[in-house]
Amino acid sequence: PDVREKFFSGVRGDNIYSPDFKAHAARVIGGYDMTLSLIDEVDVFNAQIGHLKTQHVDLNVGAEYFDVFRHALMNAVQRRVGRCYDQDAWEICSKQISTGISA
Repeated sequence: PDVREKFFSGVRGDNIYSPDFKAHAARVIGGYDMTLSLIDEVDVFNAQIGHLKTQHVDLNVGAEYFDVFRHALMNAVQRRVGRCYDQDAWEICSKQISTGISA
């Protein structure tokens, strides 16, 4: 509850079914998808990570929140992908993204 108020009050974090929160979630997942797709283009990836880091530093988002998000996302992807899910690949890529943003 404290996290909802601290980080998500501007996007209706009190109601995850609200259009504002759904739009926020779509932006987050869209940004993650874009960042993940850039992982092999080092200069562009680093520019994207730098941009996201600035946004999250300004909001004072701690590294522990990135780990929570990363694990929740990996669980959701695993459930969706099923037997083709590659835990090792997702661990490496998601850690590179979360470490870059939170460092």
